[in-house]
Amino acid sequence: MLEDGLLSVRSKTNSGLSGENETGDSARSSLSELEQQRRSLEFELALKCVTVSSNLLTNSKSLSLSALTRALNVHDYPLLFASLIELRPWKLRHPSTGQCYQYVDNGWQTVDQAEFNSGIVKLEGCVWLALYEMLTNSECQRKYEMTNYRKNFLLKLRSHLHETVLDQLSFLVPLRQGLEHMALLEPAPYKKELLLEQLPEVRAAILDKYQVFNISAADFKSQAALWSDTYNLDVLEAMLAEPPKCGACGAPAVKRCSRCQNEWYCRRECQVGHWTKHKPACDLMLVVPENKPNAGAIVEEVKSD
Repeated sequence: MLEDGLLSVRSKTNSGLSGENETGDSARSSLSELEQQRRSLEFELALKCVTVSSNLLTNSKSLSLSALTRALNVHDYPLLFASLIELRPWKLRHPSTGQCYQYVDNGWQTVDQAEFNSGIVKLEGCVWLALYEMLTNSECQRKYEMTNYRKNFLLKLRSHLHETVLDQLSFLVPLRQGLEHMALLEPAPYKKELLLEQLPEVRAAILDKYQVFNISAADFKSQAALWSDTYNLDVLEAMLAEPPKCGACGAPAVKRCSRCQNEWYCRRECQVGHWTKHKPACDLMLVVPENKPNAGAIVEEVKSD
């Protein structure tokens, strides 16, 4: 995708095509051009993010405790930058022509095979410098939770720290020695410390003001009303194949107890006569308040047929 987005060549429309084909080809060409611009923009933004992150991590002493801990253990920048060294997104080889390119000064430049294999661009040097700071700084080592997976992944960097790289970036010699030392030892148990983290007030204020990811009170009410209608007893019981029956005589019922809403009756006489038996179960379903009317007033009025 990267090669297609950054090195693709727009195809020209043949002059002998009809007007309809020319219109279709023009539309496809415009969409293809927009897609290439999107990929190119995303790639450039990603590389700029790498540059900013590497500069921050290189000056880790100026970062707050919470920011450094979050960068190491939450976002795992050591493994992220080690992956960049493996992938080398600042270098590419054209799939069809085999031409080599390097991303230098916000653009792709053609280089020969020797420069492609051994040359180090400025962005790659920034990534190596950030890795050196994170893996050799005592404060970063103390805060970074080194697991077996992280250890094995970081040890892959040894294959990239060959003599050609060390000759150009001599400060990486202690990093190579540290990786060799890491390979001989098991990861030390990580000791978690109490950490007070400052809340992102600016982000919280923006979210509260514009409610980008927040659900409004009206949406909550609408959702509550939807659930209330969905789980309404009348609606659910209306969906049953068998109609409700009177709890006293077994005849088809149209009314139910006004307290528990569970027992059905066909008429008032059945409800009054069945109240003595139904009262214990009704009390279990609903606790009667002190100011509730007596049992005679509780019975729902049912019109006789």
